Amino acid sequence: DEITSIGYMAFAYCYSLANINFPSELVSIGNMAFFDCQNITNVTFGEAFETLGNYAFDGCISLVEVRNLSSTFVVDTSNQYQTLLILIYILLMI
Repeated sequence: DEITSIGYMAFAYCYSLANINFPSELVSIGNMAFFDCQNITNVTFGEAFETLGNYAFDGCISLVEVRNLSSTFVVDTSNQYQTLLILIYILLMI
């Protein structure tokens, strides 16, 4: 089965995550999905990715690399500083 979305707080506080390569069919990540996952260092979004929820990567203090393979990317308008920072990284890497 294809995974097209990751829900609210799905992996919050999951300290074992380090590198994330999202499947190409993933379209959206919900609010706080990876909240406080302090060991995430790298994230790669696939071609279909469109929407990043509020606080999705808030507290991911080790995050140093974000790759975006999508041509379209939308961030929820009521997001927090960390999510905006990630969007800036993504846009710079296109």
